[in-house]
Amino acid sequence: MFKNKWIKLILVFFMISIFIAGCKSIGANLANGWKYFDKKEYALSARYYENILNEEPDHQVSLLMAGWCYFKLERYEEALMSFERLKELDKKSFDALEGIGWSTFKLHDFKKSLETFETMHEKKKNHIGAIEGIAYNYFKLGKLEQAKKYLKTAFKKDPESADNHVIRGYIAFMEKDYPLAIKYFNKSLELSEKPDPDTLTAIGNVYLAQKDYNNADLWFNKGLEQNAKHPGATAGRASLAYIKRTAMARASEFYTQKQYSRALNAFRKVEQKYPLWAEVHTAIGWTQYKKLNYREAQKSFEAGLKLNKLSYDGYDGLGWSMLKLGKDSEAKEAFKKALDLYPDYISSTAGLEELKNSAYQQ
Repeated sequence: MFKNKWIKLILVFFMISIFIAGCKSIGANLANGWKYFDKKEYALSARYYENILNEEPDHQVSLLMAGWCYFKLERYEEALMSFERLKELDKKSFDALEGIGWSTFKLHDFKKSLETFETMHEKKKNHIGAIEGIAYNYFKLGKLEQAKKYLKTAFKKDPESADNHVIRGYIAFMEKDYPLAIKYFNKSLELSEKPDPDTLTAIGNVYLAQKDYNNADLWFNKGLEQNAKHPGATAGRASLAYIKRTAMARASEFYTQKQYSRALNAFRKVEQKYPLWAEVHTAIGWTQYKKLNYREAQKSFEAGLKLNKLSYDGYDGLGWSMLKLGKDSEAKEAFKKALDLYPDYISSTAGLEELKNSAYQQ
């Protein structure tokens, strides 16, 4: 009996130790999770909340914060799952509703998102997130007057909301008030944590609608710099590509016929009309290269790359120009950048091979 008594005491002590260790572990993970969330390192923050959820799947604070980490990482399905689980555990959770509202909005389930934000609005009439959520969903559902009504209310409560300005910009764009649209989009960018590719692309589309192709190209490129696979910016540049082919058709014909002086003159005329088109500068660069004007070619390629840092053709041309000018290290760097953008690009691969052979012969 004495022995059993001590066994029971040891077991109790052991359980208490585990409990204390567990509490310390949860506390440390919560502290680290918040620390990295505050630093906007959302992937790292999520790991700490996931550590807690692995031990306690229904830990409500961790479900909430993990949900927002996933949301910030654009993992909207996972975010929605976290918020919905939180709502199951706490049916009165306002935080869960807000997470569900924004996650379904991002997943384009606008009717469900609207219903969620309306539920929030019924509970808290002055909640800015609920008001903005209703406005955004009305906009997405094509109900512009209702959207403007709620945006006006939201703006009075939070005039520094980046999202409010961006939706106002879209509405102005749809109503063909282009200067106002650009004003709102630019204000949204000023208020955002980082440049939003959707907003950058939206500005490009406004300029495209105005047939201001110079600025349209510039803003689509800015969108692609933030997200190289952004569908809107990619589509915008595809539209411009068709316009460019038409504008440069005559110059391209001269180039194909190896009439490089005539091609250069024709490309210069296009450049005067569209000075912010990166491809025009690249075309001039290749024409100068064919005319053996390597320094002028270098200048044109560099001018094009200032406008579009994602042009593998521009880096390739710069590489060949540098090679001809005897600047081997600069040539190598340019070829490598081209290959980073377009792996196995034949011209840049050949350029690196020529540099290698040249070094071997020396």
